[in-house]
Amino acid sequence: MIFKIILLANLLIFTISCNKTNNSVDSKYTDPIKYYKDYWPNESGNLDSTEMAIHDFASASECFDCHGQYFAEWSKSRHAHSFDDPIFQKGWNEAQIDFPDTGERFCIQCHAPIAFVTGENDIYDVMKEGVTCTFCHSFTGFGETVNANDQIVANAIYKLNPGENTMYGPIEDPDDNPYHNSEYSRLFSRSDMCLPCHDFTIGGIEAEITFTEWNIATAGGMSETNSCQSCHMPFRNGRHEHDFIGVDIDLTKPIDHIDSQYLKVDSLLKTSVELSFVFDTNMTELMNNDTLTIPISVKSRIHHSLPSGTSFAREAWIEIKVLQNNSVVFSSGNLGNNTSDLNLNDPALLLFTSNILSSNNDTLSSIPNTQYYFPQLLPALTTKDWTYLFIDDGGILDNSNPIDISVRMLFRPFKPAILRNINPPELLDNLPIFEMARIDTTYIIP
Repeated sequence: MIFKIILLANLLIFTISCNKTNNSVDSKYTDPIKYYKDYWPNESGNLDSTEMAIHDFASASECFDCHGQYFAEWSKSRHAHSFDDPIFQKGWNEAQIDFPDTGERFCIQCHAPIAFVTGENDIYDVMKEGVTCTFCHSFTGFGETVNANDQIVANAIYKLNPGENTMYGPIEDPDDNPYHNSEYSRLFSRSDMCLPCHDFTIGGIEAEITFTEWNIATAGGMSETNSCQSCHMPFRNGRHEHDFIGVDIDLTKPIDHIDSQYLKVDSLLKTSVELSFVFDTNMTELMNNDTLTIPISVKSRIHHSLPSGTSFAREAWIEIKVLQNNSVVFSSGNLGNNTSDLNLNDPALLLFTSNILSSNNDTLSSIPNTQYYFPQLLPALTTKDWTYLFIDDGGILDNSNPIDISVRMLFRPFKPAILRNINPPELLDNLPIFEMARIDTTYIIP
């Protein structure tokens, strides 16, 4: 009898312990008791009803007094300007014209997510803040990849618990404060946190699948050491930075405006690839009869493709220059200025990008009308070998002077064609080109 009582007591303790664990926000795949407010989108992407209201979300400015540094970083980030960005605004307007029933909700489900989960059509100030503090720090569960149909119906899944005076985050033992409750959540250290905005398909086309790329490269996220946050929200000086550094910068600023955001983007890109020549130290095989052979290797050091996200808007490429007597005898990927188009007819050009086309085979600059997708990317943690051949049939080269070879990996966050018809026009003028890597060598023809 005593044994049965002890056994039942232990079973009760175990059951309580399991229930406590499953009810926490660390439970990744199960929701035995709903720990979030729900909403119900209909077949057009509008909400039939929602448990969330606009007053559940506070302006980021209310966080400033206690979290001034975080606020300062976030306010310069692309998250803070996901809604008011002029490039987004143009795409949003076009989506509403092309898809009058669904386009408006489809775009704001990520660019103004508070408007989406509250079902609001009026644009309140807090919605204009884009991806803001109380939106992210209300997460209590993971979303899913967005799979949109051809009619771009909004169906993003967010698991949020806003308006309950509790902020969730990655600090295991948060300090008490008089303004809100604070609760630790393991969600905030996992890449799944970035779903669904950074992973979606449209009509079955994997148009923007950064999370999927990362998930494949990391064997299903086996290690959290290579999470999205580890690169884009690095932990420095005892805290996670909130710049959300990626590859975009504020193009409304003059091109010579080098601020902290620009420098961090530049630093991130410089750690993304490695360049190397693929020949022996004596370079004995470079010149054979009248052909100069220059083999190179591009190695990715990142855990998603390059470029990623809106890869159709971005381009990374190799610029090579071969000089003798300070004159260029061969080049590829060389531009006149930052706003020049690459020569896509150059067979030697090594370019990483993608292209999306409409049903009429028109090249697109935004997702909604995508019918065809052509990726030309550098996959995560892979190496691309490439060989340049210069046939000197004109006898330009001579063996009395050295040949200087310069190779650079360059990156633009936007293709110039995308910015040419967007206001304000200075966006194009402010388009930067970042140098990701560079190698140089000198060769003497034997």
